[in-house]
Amino acid sequence: MGPMLTRRGVLASFAVSSVLPSLLPLRGMWNRAPKRMALEDRHRATLQPDRICLTVSEDPAIQPVTWRTSTEVDTPVVQVVEAPRGPIDPKSAQEWKAATVAVESALGASLRHTARIGGLTPGRLYAYRVGDGENWSEWATFRTPESQPKEYRFVYLGDSQNDILGQVTRVARAAMLDCPDAAFVAHGGDLVERGDRDDLWGEWFEAYQPWTRQTALCATPGNHDYRIPDPNNRDVRVLAEIWNQQFDFPKNGPEGLKGSVYFFDRPWVRFVSLNTMEPLEPQLRWLERVLAGNTQRWTIVMFHHPVYSSGNERDSSSRRGILEPFFSRHNVDLVLQGHDHTYARTGLVRNDRPAKDQGTVYLNSVTGPKQYRLTPAPLHRSLAAQTQLYQIVTVTADSLRVVAKTALGEVHDDFTLRKGRDGSKRLVEAFRPKVYNPAPAGTPS
Repeated sequence: MGPMLTRRGVLASFAVSSVLPSLLPLRGMWNRAPKRMALEDRHRATLQPDRICLTVSEDPAIQPVTWRTSTEVDTPVVQVVEAPRGPIDPKSAQEWKAATVAVESALGASLRHTARIGGLTPGRLYAYRVGDGENWSEWATFRTPESQPKEYRFVYLGDSQNDILGQVTRVARAAMLDCPDAAFVAHGGDLVERGDRDDLWGEWFEAYQPWTRQTALCATPGNHDYRIPDPNNRDVRVLAEIWNQQFDFPKNGPEGLKGSVYFFDRPWVRFVSLNTMEPLEPQLRWLERVLAGNTQRWTIVMFHHPVYSSGNERDSSSRRGILEPFFSRHNVDLVLQGHDHTYARTGLVRNDRPAKDQGTVYLNSVTGPKQYRLTPAPLHRSLAAQTQLYQIVTVTADSLRVVAKTALGEVHDDFTLRKGRDGSKRLVEAFRPKVYNPAPAGTPS
């Protein structure tokens, strides 16, 4: 006599025999190679707002915000309210209309929206969202600059450029977690590999979310943020139009360079972006006027190509001959650069020589995975190759402290510039400067 089947056993046997035939057609799928989603599909615009980005403003009481949607949106607005402890009531929010520009790219048509939230109070936390009345982003927050802080911090990042979503994201998130109270984030150029590739900008915005939604960005363009109109003449490059369509940086620079050359003030600091892809002489004439009226304690200048290159093949004596005398004459304190895909930092430099109580510290860094060969210049003190980094800068009335950290959160460099009441400077290095220079990799471009 065969085994007895309970009612539960009969049901279980029936269930298995019923399901197995339906799974047989799927057996081949398990062995099939997965298909990768095309970047065009991943980063195409929809009704849902994306690429939301806060940018710095020359007026701390104004907060610009930009975002993207598909072309069906015709009522783009931003709602803002002083952040409450509990649920946000949209009915209590102020509404600001956005200006819109149409963009046509390989991803198709899209709209870029820009709104400027005004009338803000210093040192307050605000909540905002962007949308069209039906499709809204999540509520995010930003804090306005304090008028008289004891100190504040910002983050500096070098080139992102390649494999942004794959390998830049972890560094960006490490920096964000390490410095969640950053007053702003500064980026030294080559944000993407090709400035006219909208899909690559999609990668960049995805990698830097949610940072760009809650912390203001300032950036200077690098050579890869430009486009090449004629593929037969790679020497002629033009800033990709999408730069000013998606970033609302201050427009106080010289004519023809607004949005890439600009300045803004924060407590004790005048921060300047120059564009080393363009002729320098007209920018320095403009900067002469900007610095003549500077009442801030510190002057920080950011641009892409280093004055003191950490790669012989990328060195430019002509650029150095224009910029270094100007910075020495105006006693610029700190210069932030990229391009060399290494870390390199000088001591105090004045008139192209080491200085003790005056001069400028030059620093270049890299955030992305593209790394170059390191060939130190005589004035360099701390260097690293094959290393992805971020820098946290702490500002007080009397000091600038810069801590450079690797993607692992290790401190690679730590120095402080101190300024006396008479304007004299002193460079204090927290420890003996490091040199990390493993086998070379990569080819300059």
